[in-house]
Amino acid sequence: MAVALFVEMLFFSCLFLLPISVISQNNGRVAVGSSLTATTGDSSSWLSPSGDFAFGFSPLGNNDHFLLSIWYAKIPVKTVVWYAYAYDGNNPMVAPRGSVLNLTDNSGLVLNNPQGEEIWKSKITSGIVANGVMNDTGNFVLQDENSGSLWGTFNHPTDTVLPGQTIERNGTLSCRQSETNYTKGRFQLLLQGDGNLMLRTVNLTTGNANPPYFHTDTTAGKVPGSEGKQLVFSSSGDMFVLRENDGRVPLTRTEGVSVRDNYIRATLDFDGIFALYSHPKNFTGNASWISPLVYMPDDICLKLGVGVCGYNSICTLKPDKRPNCECSKGFSFLDPKDIYRGCKPDLSRKSVTRVESVLLADKWFWIGISIAAALVLCTAYYLLRRRRSALASAGENRTEIESEMLNFMKSNRPTDDVNGLRNDGKIGHHDLSIFSYSTIVAATSNFAEENKLGEGGFGPVFKGKLAMGQEIAVKRLSKCSGQGTSEFKNELILIYELQHTNLVQLFGFCIHGEEMMLIYEYLQNKSLDHFLFDPTRGRLLDWKKRFSILEGIAQGLLYLHKYSRKKVIHRDLKASNILLDENMNPKISDFGLARIFTQNELEANTSKIVGTRGYMPPESMEGIISVKSDVYSFGVLILEIISGRKNNSFYNDDRALNLVGYAWELWKEGAGLELRDPTLGNSFIKEQLLRCIHVGLLCVEENAADRPTMSDVISMLTTESLPLASPTKPAFFVGRRTVEAGISGNQQLEIASANHMSISDFEAR
Repeated sequence: MAVALFVEMLFFSCLFLLPISVISQNNGRVAVGSSLTATTGDSSSWLSPSGDFAFGFSPLGNNDHFLLSIWYAKIPVKTVVWYAYAYDGNNPMVAPRGSVLNLTDNSGLVLNNPQGEEIWKSKITSGIVANGVMNDTGNFVLQDENSGSLWGTFNHPTDTVLPGQTIERNGTLSCRQSETNYTKGRFQLLLQGDGNLMLRTVNLTTGNANPPYFHTDTTAGKVPGSEGKQLVFSSSGDMFVLRENDGRVPLTRTEGVSVRDNYIRATLDFDGIFALYSHPKNFTGNASWISPLVYMPDDICLKLGVGVCGYNSICTLKPDKRPNCECSKGFSFLDPKDIYRGCKPDLSRKSVTRVESVLLADKWFWIGISIAAALVLCTAYYLLRRRRSALASAGENRTEIESEMLNFMKSNRPTDDVNGLRNDGKIGHHDLSIFSYSTIVAATSNFAEENKLGEGGFGPVFKGKLAMGQEIAVKRLSKCSGQGTSEFKNELILIYELQHTNLVQLFGFCIHGEEMMLIYEYLQNKSLDHFLFDPTRGRLLDWKKRFSILEGIAQGLLYLHKYSRKKVIHRDLKASNILLDENMNPKISDFGLARIFTQNELEANTSKIVGTRGYMPPESMEGIISVKSDVYSFGVLILEIISGRKNNSFYNDDRALNLVGYAWELWKEGAGLELRDPTLGNSFIKEQLLRCIHVGLLCVEENAADRPTMSDVISMLTTESLPLASPTKPAFFVGRRTVEAGISGNQQLEIASANHMSISDFEAR
């Protein structure tokens, strides 16, 4: 008995020697008197029982300051789901290193700075705190002695809601200013007094007070008992508005995503998108949050306009439905670190572009005239009367660039003497840079072999780095490529005029003697074929990435065919001409063979046959060009992306059978799934993959009129309920001899060999 009593006393004596924060980890409970210190290490947070969530101090920047917050504790990507606001209610509670958070019985949580001064507390209005609890739901609660809740983080949401959390009527979420700036931003989610959910802007500098850009049914509150009283994020991961009569208005569903196996959160992001995310609980490597399951709204550039990017800016919707902001010509960002604040006039410019709320393709131009802009207009008035309008048509832009470039090429001036064309490094009054040869030589280490990215029909492409750190890709015209000044000029002018997130961006050009070079943005993941046709790298393209790439290419083609200022037929769409950025977003490149149509022009005839064997439709052999030419090439791309094989990689003893023919035979036999790339494993969705094969076969129909438009293609790929026509026998060729047999005597054939290089004899239009 004495021994037992001694052991028990020894146990409790040792227990009191342990750090208070360790004791408080039992079942997530935190005892009154416990404290946390703003520093790195275990003493800076309290964990939930499962260890999924941590409450405490999250380091910022150089670890001299800490955010009082809650975050996911087990995943590699630091994701904060709640943070305390300072007393001003607008800025986050950031504590200097050495600050101490105490749990008291009368005031709850009290934060003191290193000097002992109170800088924040949880404001318990009544009751005595018995303990705190860090729950596995992500909710930190202060409880009384009867386990009743006196205060909880779920009742004071910031920018995120979690499963099991509700937002009461008139409750809000406020986005942060940026990914790392937790000050309240420009967007707010509000459950209105009538029970409708609204997304709106706040604190804009545009003069429009709190305009909404998304809301649920505004008529609901007119029916007694139908008013919404809560926004509920259920424990199963579904989100709905609960009405007074207990009826539900569903907002989101997470079908196929288990809350048991995934972390799920809904966040009002700093760019105004309210999105639902998931992250697997069991993962290997550096897993990240999966692309949003739900977006609100689906097109924020269209719905919100000036509220997204501010005045004098261009709002472009990315493939992931995120807004991207750019400045209009003659303007630069107010704050380069915050591209959403808008743009200011560049006073060094001699011309001003003024457009009021004009929709062009997928871009919204929101140009406002501030005092500074008005000064520019007054200063430039005389000059503008003597110069062509800054709102010149695409044809005028094309003529001016062409004229200035040809004048330069024909002149006897040294190549590096570009003063006659420069306007602060730009051609004329365009944002198109002329690079000196010495700059390009320095950037590419004199075109070093280790900087060579690849080689196509145009010539080699080299990676470079400019003196200011900008990475570039240099496309160098090969003297023996068969392409000349017309192709170079065509690509230069076309790419300059075309602006879309799924088209490669052109920075400028360089001409040195007989050498001609195009300078592009550098895309670190090279081209699609670099991954797709390599058995090792192909494993990096799961089905979700492949489908996203298909969508991006389709959006780029739709822009070229329908929404750009001039209808453009690419004529050389293939895997090697699809470049991938750091997020594997596709960008269509290589416009040397492209053809411009008028918007009313349906097709054209040419005596020059151009393109790449395997991607060319049958009518191209007759010199017929139309948007359906690109649709055929896109169909081939669909089948290549699904199979991971090149179109010309199928052969047997009897005939040469390409991928299109192979896919058709599998489809007839009801064995379409056999087409899929084995490296996909089980990552694909069966119905979606079969639908893509179906669409691909519709795109390669022999009769061009039977092929869908790119607008139809996008609808068919993304709308599961849309019925599809049955494909017929596609147009595919069994050998080069068959292709050449269809060429009339007055036509000249210049097509690529099996190495997928594009060679042309180009006739400018």
